[in-house]
Formats: sequence, structure tokens, C-alpha cells
Amino acid sequence: MINPSSARHPVWPRTLALLVIGLHLLSALWHVAYGGMNIDEGFYAVSARSVWQGDLPYRDFGYTQTPLLPYINGLLMQATGFGLFEQRAVNGLWGALTLLLAARWLARHTSPTWALGFVTLFSLCPAWMYFIHLGKTYAFTGLVVVAAGSVYAEGNAGLKKISLLALLGTLGVGCRLPLAPYFGLLWLAALLEWRDPGRKNIFYAGLVSLLWPALLVVPFYLAAPDAAYFWTFQFHLVSVPDRAWHLPWWMIGALAPAVWLGLLASLIYSVRKHLWPSRRELVLTGIVVLCLAANLLPRGAFGEYGTPLLPLLALCMLQWLWRSGASLGYIRHRVAPLLVLAATNLLLTAALQWPHQEKEYRGTPSLFLPLNAPAYNLELPGSLALARQIVAANLPAGQPFVGPMLILATETNRAVPPHLRMGASTVSVDFPPEQARKLNLATVPELENYFMDPAVRLLAFSKNPHNNYAASMPTFHNLSRLKTFSWSTYFQRDFLVAYEDVDFLLLMRRPEPTGADR
Repeated sequence: MINPSSARHPVWPRTLALLVIGLHLLSALWHVAYGGMNIDEGFYAVSARSVWQGDLPYRDFGYTQTPLLPYINGLLMQATGFGLFEQRAVNGLWGALTLLLAARWLARHTSPTWALGFVTLFSLCPAWMYFIHLGKTYAFTGLVVVAAGSVYAEGNAGLKKISLLALLGTLGVGCRLPLAPYFGLLWLAALLEWRDPGRKNIFYAGLVSLLWPALLVVPFYLAAPDAAYFWTFQFHLVSVPDRAWHLPWWMIGALAPAVWLGLLASLIYSVRKHLWPSRRELVLTGIVVLCLAANLLPRGAFGEYGTPLLPLLALCMLQWLWRSGASLGYIRHRVAPLLVLAATNLLLTAALQWPHQEKEYRGTPSLFLPLNAPAYNLELPGSLALARQIVAANLPAGQPFVGPMLILATETNRAVPPHLRMGASTVSVDFPPEQARKLNLATVPELENYFMDPAVRLLAFSKNPHNNYAASMPTFHNLSRLKTFSWSTYFQRDFLVAYEDVDFLLLMRRPEPTGADR
């Protein structure tokens, strides 16, 4: 006999929700533990530790982003620790909250099953999951992007909405400058839809919108104007044009092919059937597309730059598909189309990347990762533990940590000299010593002094030679052309290889000869 209460409240939606949550957690744990290590994760961890020890970005150490993320992530990492996996787990939390916020928004405008399908789509999107869990800026800024989009799409026009968008914009731009066009256009769209606000309200809107950046961002620039301008503007203006490549179409497509195709299909169907979304949805979708183009199309861009904007674009696309499905009558309230979308996304990603991926990765999960991303590394937890043990045992706490693999400094709680805290991007021959010191950059002679100092017992290098102080900042001119010092000869003479694997190359200074050895 069927229980009437169970008939009214079917079990399968809850079961499906638990399955989707479990799927996301498994995918997140995989990417936290086995995502290939990125050299930038070290300086982000060191920066988060530094600010909670009282240092200021730019004034006390170099930092290539706007200043807020070290404080936001560092607040949680005060409790978790500043290690590699801890930093990734914090970003995983921001990523999960992004999907939760977007799913709630989608559930209100479509159905709960579509919301679950949306979470499934991104839980099974390797490029998004990999970059979100990296110790970089994408996770928190992605959360703020969706939050601002929700405020714009659902909030009533007026001062409160504009003020909230200004706060969210300050947080987003205060963590990642390339997202400024998105937040600026969203704020402008909210202002333009406010009919007849009056001079007084316009004054208050402008005042409040300036208040947040004045309180949260401007003080860092006032504390060290030259260094702040260099790291957040000049560094990128000089270095990015020096990168000769453009992202090919297939690499952009492989980031989220089902989202691109779904958006195109929705647009075509809307034109044919005159099923246009609301004005706000159209404006929001247009802003996201424009900002994605601004982040992916210029010379020198990386595919990962689009990561924070992808969930919002998918959310806009799914709302369009919902309207189309309502008119067609066969996908409303069903999760199957979303599962097909997730599977299609994986298959198309593999198909686009197969001809370009290295043969050794074609039969592995790394096939689904962008080519510029390191392959999944099942040995990473073990190799990190071994490297950490060697540093802790051979580098006393009072000695400086030297080397671009800065994640080992936070893993072992070792201090990094201020002008070495940008890791691989910390050496410059483009500036005279006085200016380099003011900008918290190291000169080649300063770096060589560390190499020759007997007190520096261990050097932590990357196995990738391009990450080992190979370029001068900010021009990225090749330092190997310099004739000032033969680093490799010196290392072979005075250092021993203490440990090496796919990520780490740890050099330990040879012991001083004893009297008998002499």
C-alpha cells in the first residue's frame, strides 16, 4: 500500500540532490588533492600569510593583483593553515558557494531539477573545477560575479541596489582587476534603469559608490603609490603585450563547449519564435559575453581568465533554454536534458583537445584539462609531504627561504625575504637597484648573494626551468642571456640535489669540509 504522504512528497528529488552534492564533493576533493600544481599558488599563499602578519601589499612586498584577496582568503587560512591543500580547500568553498547561489537563482526561475543539473554541469567541467580550486583569484571573484548578477537581475531599481553593486564591484575588482568592465557595466546598467532619481539621489548614489573603494582599496595605493601602480598596472601593461600568442578558437571552445552551443541555440530559437528574455536578462548576458571576450581574445590571454564568468553565462543560457523548452513542452521540470548537456560538455571538450593533447595524456583524465594547465598528478600529496619534510629538516627557522617554490615556505612556516615573495616573478634587470628595491624586486646580484651565502642552506626550485627566475620583470626578457653569473656551474659545485620530482627541485648546500677532508 502506498503511503499518501510519500506520494505527495516523492523521495527522488532529495535523493537526486544528495547524489549531485556527493558528485561535486568527489570532484572537488579530486581537484584539491590531484590538480597539477601552479607556480603562482606559492606567492598567493605567502601574500595571504604576510598580510595577516601585518605587512601591506606593495609597500612591504610585491603582489601582481589588487590587494583584497590575501585578506579574504587569509582570514580563513588563519584557521586552516597556509598550505597548498588548505588554500585550495578555501577556494573550493568559494566555488561551492558560487554554484549554490547560482542554483538557488536558477531554481526560482526554472525548476529545482534544472538547478541540480546546473551544479552537475560544472562539477563535471574539468577546466572550471581545476582553475576554481587553484590557489588563485578565480574562486572568490566568481562568487562575487554571480552575486552581483543576481542583485542586478532581481533587485528593484534604486539607491540600495546601486550601493550593493558598488560594494560587490569593489570586492570583485579589489581581488581581480580584469573584471572591472563587468562590474562597471553592471553598475551603469543599474543606474540607467533608475527612472527620475533626482539630483539628491544621484549625489548619494555617487557618494556611496565612491565610498567603498575609498575605504577598501585606495589606502593601499596611498601607502605605496609607486609600487602599487607598478604591480597592478605597469607590470601587466609591459608584460602582456610581450606575449606573442593568441588563444585559438578550439582552446576557447574547450573551456565550456556546451555553454557556448547552448547559448547559440537559445539565441537562434529566440529569434525564430520571438521568445525574448527580459530586458535585464538580455543586458546581463550581453555584459558577460563582452567581458568574456575582453578576457579571452586579446593577445597574451590565458583561457583561465574566463573562469569567473562561466557560471553566470551558463545560468543566463539555461534560463533561455527553459523558455524554449516551455514552448516545446518536453524538457520542462526534467533533469535529463541537463545530464545530456553535462555529458556533451565532456565529450566536446575531449574532441576539441584530442588532436592537440600530448599522446601520454589522451587516455587519462588530463585529456579534459586545458593544454596550459599541468596534468593531474596522483603523486602530489606524497611528493609535497616529502619536500616539506626535507625543507623542515634542513632549513632552520631563522634562515631565509630562497627559491621560487614558495608554497614550501608556507607549508613549513619559513620566512621569505620581502623582495623574493613574488617567486619566479621577483627578479629585475629592467630597473636600477634603488628603484627595484623600492618596488620590492630583487636584482641579480642580490639573488646571487643569497646563493653564495653559507647561511642559506637550502634552495627550493621548480623542476620547470621557466619558473626559476628565468625572466626579468616586468618585461619577461630572458635572463639566460646575461653573462654576470653562471648559476648552474655554481649549483653543481656547492650544492647537492636533496630531492626532485615533477614539481620540486631542492638543492642543499654541501657540508663544510672537515679537517680530515682538507
